[in-house]
Amino acid sequence: MINKKNIIDKIKVCILGVGGIGRHHLRSSIEKGFDCIGVDPFSNIEPNCIWLKSIEGVLDHKVDFFVLSTSASLHFECIKFIEVNFFGVKIIVEKPLFTTRQQYCDFEEILKTSSNEYFINLPFSHNEILSQTKFKLGRVLTYSSKGTNWGLTCNLLHDISILSHFTEIKNIEITNIKTLVKAEFESKRKNYFEIYGQLSFRAKNIDISLESYEAKQTLKTTEIT
Repeated sequence: MINKKNIIDKIKVCILGVGGIGRHHLRSSIEKGFDCIGVDPFSNIEPNCIWLKSIEGVLDHKVDFFVLSTSASLHFECIKFIEVNFFGVKIIVEKPLFTTRQQYCDFEEILKTSSNEYFINLPFSHNEILSQTKFKLGRVLTYSSKGTNWGLTCNLLHDISILSHFTEIKNIEITNIKTLVKAEFESKRKNYFEIYGQLSFRAKNIDISLESYEAKQTLKTTEIT
């Protein structure tokens, strides 16, 4: 009797950057039965995969799926490497995508001719509770998030993702930055900084407020009306 598992190759996933977020991607991929390659000059935490110190080593392997979970400053160089050397693969890119406006513009040009398929990891819009809330809520008038020890710079992306799940907003106008704390705070990501305080926005007749301050304990609440 022929075992189909011996005929069909496993999906091969390559995780570029195996720090905090990349580690979750790696372990999840292994749990799903994928063959995994971890690329990180400092990490070697999982025995059930191939470990490489640099991205050039990936050229010796077949890859179906890439996950870009390096520092955002490296994303664009990784994408250029994949575009030159791999065709017809799928790529998940962690947010934020890039660190400069020019990189976003250049990436738009790449997408026009790329044979590869890109995804952004924004899981909140697929959350079952949010989907049920959207069905019950209908029109959104206000959106407010308050908490401690979550930086506005990084977490703003999550809040925009949640808000866009309820609406069709495309443009956001900043209406108040005077209540921001006038200081930079070191981020959990090396060489990056966060801001704290309160930010106010206006989008498509919706009032948006994000508020967070530095504290030892992390706490966040979100209200949508």
